Amino acid sequence: AERVAEVDGVGYVDDSKATNPHAAAASLAAAGEHVVWIAGGLLKGASVDELVARHAGRLRGVVVIGTDRSEILGALARHAPEVPVSEVVAGDDG
Repeated sequence: AERVAEVDGVGYVDDSKATNPHAAAASLAAAGEHVVWIAGGLLKGASVDELVARHAGRLRGVVVIGTDRSEILGALARHAPEVPVSEVVAGDDG
């Protein structure tokens, strides 16, 4: 994971190598107190509920991308409903 920016106390981390919830959890834990998370890809059947529940208090926003967006959106709705979420769908380049 690589910290790429901090804006108004919110850390931005590039962790494109986190290809499973366990790796993403380690990255989120190291990212700092306030995090904007770009989450997505292909979950390959893995659940992100525990990951979202554990880090919900630190999330300042989530951008959801990739094939398995609905699973991530569901976990966010269940465990972090107050966190602002933006969904990016294929072909949305605006």
